[in-house]
Amino acid sequence: MAGVPGWGWDGSPDSQLLVGWGLNPKGWELAETKARRVLGAGLSSVAQRLLCPPKQPHVGRWLSPFFLTCAVYFLLWSPENQPSWVGALIKCLPILYLVVFLWTVCPGRGYSLLLQGALLCSAVGDSCLVWPEAFLHGMAAFAVAHLLYLWAFGLTPLKPSLLLPVLLAFIPYYGLLLWHLPPDMVLPLTAYSLVLAVMLWRGLARGGSTSWGALLFTLSDAVLAWNIFVHPLPHAHLVVMTTYYAAQILIALSAFQSPRLKSN
Repeated sequence: MAGVPGWGWDGSPDSQLLVGWGLNPKGWELAETKARRVLGAGLSSVAQRLLCPPKQPHVGRWLSPFFLTCAVYFLLWSPENQPSWVGALIKCLPILYLVVFLWTVCPGRGYSLLLQGALLCSAVGDSCLVWPEAFLHGMAAFAVAHLLYLWAFGLTPLKPSLLLPVLLAFIPYYGLLLWHLPPDMVLPLTAYSLVLAVMLWRGLARGGSTSWGALLFTLSDAVLAWNIFVHPLPHAHLVVMTTYYAAQILIALSAFQSPRLKSN
């Protein structure tokens, strides 16, 4: 700034010019000093943020118990196992741990709290599905979980174009499934499928790990429904639970994504 004509104050022609204009060179000197201090503080703050960004939680080390509880479930599960509360608890442990994980690492955030509520409802659904006679109760619990996920994902950005591929996948699949459903399951499964389809749409619109989580959740439910109502599939349980656990952790990890600008 000192090299710019009209900003001198050391008796130079520039300084005399300022006096000729009725300006006080000392005042300009004070103004430049203050400007340099403000500019320097701003640059220092920016440099500090670039060189020393805020510390992020070490997410990786928190995820080990989740994978451990998943491994325990797969090791202990057997098709010959009889429904029991112990089996239900082991099945729910990975999901319950994700609740503790989010509560500890992302406390007090609205999005995180909605995910925790959805995970708790999912754990209730997991427990109910251990007993075949409680299938409808489990489906209702998962429907509430999807509604909470919908609330968390929001409606912005809307991306209505993503509805087309979702409908192109859901309508033929459900049309085939409908032929094999007992009459008392048609209405509940139709309602659940609509909620699941909207959840998938909003998950895809949000992007990131949420989109992959929503896709895997939908795949898990599709394999489960086909295996129960249409035709038993080889290794169906392994596919269902692997995609299900992967879906839940991917959606949970979306709590650590940077907030995005909302756009239409």
